[in-house]
Amino acid sequence: MNYKIRQVHLKNIKSHVDTTLEFSSGINIIEGDVGSGKSTILQSIEAALFGYDITKLIRVNEENCQIVLKLEPDLQIEWNVRSKKNQGARVLINGELHTLTAKEMREFVVKKLRIPESTGWREPKLFRAAVYIRQEELKTLLDESTSAEELVRRATGVTKFSVAVQNAKRVNRQLDTLSQALRNTLNLVQSRVERNKDAEENLKRYKAQLEEELATLETLEKMYQELEQKNRKAFEEYSLISNKIHAETQALKSFEEDLGITSEQRQSLEKEVKALEDELLAQEAPKLLSDDLEEINSKLKELQRELARVNREKGVLENQKRQLSELEKEKQALESEIDFGLDLDALTDSVKKLDQKKEELLKEIAKLESLIQGHSKLVQTGECYVCGAKVDTKSWKKHLEEEEQTLNRLKIELDNAERELESVRENQSKAKLQIEKQKRLEKVANKIEEIRQSLEREKSLEEEEKRLSEEVRELNEAQRFTLLKNKYEERVSRLEEIKKREQALKERIAELKRSLEQNKAELERVSLVYSQTKEEFDKVRKQREESLKSVERLKELVQSEQRRVEEYKRDLEEQKRIAQKLETLSKLRGFFEKSFIPTLEKIEALRLEEAKSRISVKMKEYFDLLMQDDERTVELTDELKPVLKKRIAGEWVEMPYPSGGERSTIALSYRLALGCVAREMRGIGVDFMMLDEPTDGFSEEQLTKFQMVLERLEIPQIILVSHHKALESIGQTIIRVEYSKDGSVVSVSG
Repeated sequence: MNYKIRQVHLKNIKSHVDTTLEFSSGINIIEGDVGSGKSTILQSIEAALFGYDITKLIRVNEENCQIVLKLEPDLQIEWNVRSKKNQGARVLINGELHTLTAKEMREFVVKKLRIPESTGWREPKLFRAAVYIRQEELKTLLDESTSAEELVRRATGVTKFSVAVQNAKRVNRQLDTLSQALRNTLNLVQSRVERNKDAEENLKRYKAQLEEELATLETLEKMYQELEQKNRKAFEEYSLISNKIHAETQALKSFEEDLGITSEQRQSLEKEVKALEDELLAQEAPKLLSDDLEEINSKLKELQRELARVNREKGVLENQKRQLSELEKEKQALESEIDFGLDLDALTDSVKKLDQKKEELLKEIAKLESLIQGHSKLVQTGECYVCGAKVDTKSWKKHLEEEEQTLNRLKIELDNAERELESVRENQSKAKLQIEKQKRLEKVANKIEEIRQSLEREKSLEEEEKRLSEEVRELNEAQRFTLLKNKYEERVSRLEEIKKREQALKERIAELKRSLEQNKAELERVSLVYSQTKEEFDKVRKQREESLKSVERLKELVQSEQRRVEEYKRDLEEQKRIAQKLETLSKLRGFFEKSFIPTLEKIEALRLEEAKSRISVKMKEYFDLLMQDDERTVELTDELKPVLKKRIAGEWVEMPYPSGGERSTIALSYRLALGCVAREMRGIGVDFMMLDEPTDGFSEEQLTKFQMVLERLEIPQIILVSHHKALESIGQTIIRVEYSKDGSVVSVSG
């Protein structure tokens, strides 16, 4: 499946603010003045396919740009660059959208369009050799610095053979390095084989020695077990007696310490009993003597509760005395403040009458003020304010004065009534306060009488307190005497117990001393037996340990020699394997040096010769069409650079300095031929070619001949950038680009 370009959309790409172009099959000509934005369209198509340098195409003073490229059949590539950062692209295939990174997009296009670009290149070199012929490349193609052979090798795929040769040589060098490493390893293995060849003899000798030593060890082991049991039994008997002596010694020490402590306790208690006895004899027995201390404590607590109750009641009486004094003062103050001349009922009746009189005066004043207002209007206008009839103003004026005098009198009466009402209300408030004070006085008097009656109990409480205090004192004396007596009796009883314990300790100490003497004598006898047994046991144990060490040493020697034997056998196998591998590597190196590399070099030379031949044929064809001069032709040198030759005196002579038109014709013929051969030899999957100003410097006659060259190319779609109007006749689609202050303006005709 080969692809053609159907549409390209440019937004904020150099001079193109928002441009959309449709391309047709056949020849599409893009024409316009210098700097109008023609070449930008081709650069944008290349950038959309491979993603190189899109940020360099962004319009000045803009941060973002967009390129949308649609190809036939049904493939759309969209790049959106934001903030001058290329984050990747989106591709639409048969209606399905995929988002790819810039690298993934290049890999996708290379695979889809079958353009085997190298991932290490920073520009699409093969695409430019086979599809996109740029104006600046044509101008420099014939320079001495340009490597034509490298261009041809890359475009036609011959480079892969030279790369394969280099890889084969590198592999051969690696094989040589590996062979040398294997030879070094073989030398080491051979030295180990020589070193370990005596391992089998040593192994046999050490095994025989080990068997002899094991037999000796077995005999010693039996003796060791018997003596160990005998020694252990003697040690257990020795330990048993030693532990018994130790336990008896510790017990004797403990009993002696207890005896000392018990003796001190006895002496202390004897002194304390004597002191308590003297104290009891010195005291007089109380009246309420009792042996029941609990009964005494119970009675004492009951009396203390009664005494506390009496004290609380006395405290209440003291508070009442203070309260009585305060109440009597309050009574005297209230009696001096109360005025019994104010009658609250009479004052309340006066307030009601005065309120009624005030209400009547206010009504009369309001009525009179309304009449005065109407009569004043009548006097001023001379007309009745009700019916409008004429009246005598003098008589009404006199009547008005009388009414105003009456109003003033009523207002005076109202003021007097309000003052009187205020005075009566004040007395009413005083009367209410006097009544409250009278009630308080009655309460105070009643409280005073109540307290005086309560104070009559004060004398009986004092007598009860005296009686209870005396009973408490007697009980305290009985309690103290009983406690002292009980303490004396308890100390006497305890003293008897300590004397008994002291006697028992003395008897136990004497018994332990006798047993200790017997056990010490037995220990001397057992110690002698244990010493003899241990000496014999230690001798056999030492012989056994030496035998064990000898066995372990021989086992280690056997294991070591076994490892040497195993290593010897492995090394023999390794020696054989390395020798076989060296033989294989030698064959491989011979194959690479004598067969593979020479074959690749021959194929490379044949493919390069084929490419040269095919390029030469097509280059001459296109040159002859453009020049149509039998006296001039073009050929490829051994370095694959095109040169102009001219027939002079029947011989072809190289022209080192062709004219400007000849240089342009040679360069274009060479590039067109290279592009066609590259397409054929590489199988590139594109049915379009892009030419940027290929006819720069052509005459009108050459332009006409160039049309024949385009037809001879047999490429389904050509996109040609040119400023020559003469080429419009061959274009199926004409795209005109003009530059304005707002950017490039595009118009299409077909």
